[in-house]
Amino acid sequence: MSDHYFLAIPVPNKAGRLLVSNTDRLRRECVYRYWTDFRDCHITLFFFGALAPGKVERISHSMELLARETAPFAITVSEMAGFGEKLHPRVIYAGLEPSTELFQLRARAAGILSSQDFSLDRRPFKPHITLAKKWQSGTFAGATDGDPARSGLSWIADCMVLYAVRPDQLPRYLPAKHFLFIGR
Repeated sequence: MSDHYFLAIPVPNKAGRLLVSNTDRLRRECVYRYWTDFRDCHITLFFFGALAPGKVERISHSMELLARETAPFAITVSEMAGFGEKLHPRVIYAGLEPSTELFQLRARAAGILSSQDFSLDRRPFKPHITLAKKWQSGTFAGATDGDPARSGLSWIADCMVLYAVRPDQLPRYLPAKHFLFIGR
């Protein structure tokens, strides 16, 4: 069986720790099957699923070239929200302030990957950091009111990472390849 992979912007450990620690109140009010470990915080660009080694190499080569042309850019967290029903969303995430650089990077990567016949998600890109998924019980509404520690949290994104998924380990996502942004 081939490993599953995804391409993402990593969240620095310091920011990941802050995001995860700020879910304490939420954990008392909601039960989710999976809460994100701070080392697994990331912003997904593309999920590929199972990939043969040759495809991993094609992605690695083309994303290396793209990263060389990409300058580091700022990422800023906005609010906590959810995908799905308002009172018990299937996913809880930290949203991001709009970033032209992030959207441009994803669009350029999509063009490159599509030209290499990779099947990509066609849904609109909603950049976020997943904090919990697979709701089981509890109510989400109001659980994040007055969370000043999360608002305005920012850092400089200086790379992309191709991650391999290891669902039975912590961290669950193993960096297979780093692509440093060195453009100007």
